[in-house]
Amino acid sequence: MKEDILQKELDNLKELHSDIISIASHELKTPLTSIIGFTKIIKEKPNINEETREKCLKTIIQQSERMHRLINNMITWHQIKMKIIKIYITQVNISLLIKDILKNFLNKINKDHIKLTIHIEDDITFSGDEERLREIIENLLENSIKHIDEGLKIEVRAEKINKNHFNLTISNTGFILDEMIKESILNKNYPLLSGIKIDKSTALSLAISRSLVELLGGKIHFEPINPKGSKFIIEFT
Repeated sequence: MKEDILQKELDNLKELHSDIISIASHELKTPLTSIIGFTKIIKEKPNINEETREKCLKTIIQQSERMHRLINNMITWHQIKMKIIKIYITQVNISLLIKDILKNFLNKINKDHIKLTIHIEDDITFSGDEERLREIIENLLENSIKHIDEGLKIEVRAEKINKNHFNLTISNTGFILDEMIKESILNKNYPLLSGIKIDKSTALSLAISRSLVELLGGKIHFEPINPKGSKFIIEFT
């Protein structure tokens, strides 16, 4: 029996190692390549016009933030899998938190001509971990932006149900999860990344979001939007 437990822990470590190596070797290349490329442009062409310089700097910042989120996700995934993740409960103003997060995505949203609709009720508060809530919302927003075409729509809606109970909905018109992928990532007790037919960073961020929502006492649901789109609904009670 003890040997079986040790073998299971060893298998979990191997899977975790494989997940992290796969993400680090593939998903970090794209933002890093962009950062290097645009930094070289600024260095090698000191006389470029201000508009081009500003675009280069914005891209460097955006890709640096993307790398930061990927690295944070890998750390969080390690903590979840090893069951060493820590939760710090404080009173969080959800309305202000969501608005602050949205500011960080505005450049990308405007650049891709995405139509953003926001319905956030004032003074929504919740007893939870602010940084973990930020991770959840950032991951779902980034996936919505990442997987839709220019000119399509994203809607963010936060509604207060009663004291310390609110619903958050993030929907878009361009990102659909296959049923098998949804089952693997969102519904299993122990979300798996192996065998998922979408990029590993997307699978990772959705699996993390599901795990963090449940650690904070909430539920996450996924609904398709016809003809092409998806809606993530988070309920905290």
